[in-house]
Amino acid sequence: MITDESKDHTTQLNEFDNHLAKPLYRLKLVEYIYGGFLWDFWICEHPLYGKVISKIVDTFDHPCSIPDLDDNVACEDIIKQAIREQEFYNGPLLELQGEVVPRYFGIYTAGRKDQYLAMVLGFAGYSLETGVHEFNHELLSKICDAYKQIHLCGVSHWDIEDRHILVNDQRQIQLVGFRRSVRQDVTTVKGVLRLLQEAACVRGRFELHDTPLAVAGAEYWARLRNPAAFKANLDRREARRGFVPPIIRQLNARFGFKYTEDGREIRTRK
Repeated sequence: MITDESKDHTTQLNEFDNHLAKPLYRLKLVEYIYGGFLWDFWICEHPLYGKVISKIVDTFDHPCSIPDLDDNVACEDIIKQAIREQEFYNGPLLELQGEVVPRYFGIYTAGRKDQYLAMVLGFAGYSLETGVHEFNHELLSKICDAYKQIHLCGVSHWDIEDRHILVNDQRQIQLVGFRRSVRQDVTTVKGVLRLLQEAACVRGRFELHDTPLAVAGAEYWARLRNPAAFKANLDRREARRGFVPPIIRQLNARFGFKYTEDGREIRTRK
């Protein structure tokens, strides 16, 4: 249950966990951060956990409630998505809490028929979407490594956006937003390839386009039955990557494109 006390701007929460009774705690709303795709984000003070982030949504009147919109989320699906995200925090990502993902403190409901829904996470800084950040090599490397850590736990994030990448004052990176995430089997070629492809998408998101899949690291395919064969196949793929047929090279030459002797485009970074 959430009870709004406008006099001192505090909120009382009762944790939703298999409908078991929990102690009531007073959660003080400190600062509104921004409105996301579905949730509103607040910095709060929790009597047990200290500074936390509370994601709050009015399930009866939320931004994705118009049925004809592509991003429509039905009221009854919001709690399902929240529980799905909880399963990632408390499942494959449990050991990463506080380091690569925030600490997870639970789902809360309030109002008649659970109108209001809140998810409470440890404070882990601000998203790349809400601040000005220097995108140097160190920060980009930390972002790629954070995704690598969740990949090694068998999780594809599946929603790579600036709003899901948090950075704190110590330039530590943590990832959030796992409602669309997918479990991958790191003991199968199919699962490993999907994780490597997402790792490539992360690098592409930050304009590191030319990095081959294999650079993600041997840890990705270490649990396969035959890691050496998988790596050899990656190398063969890389050998074919970027090859431009002679007729295309001839046409592009007039526009100043240059190629190596074996038919690969020579790119110069600006």
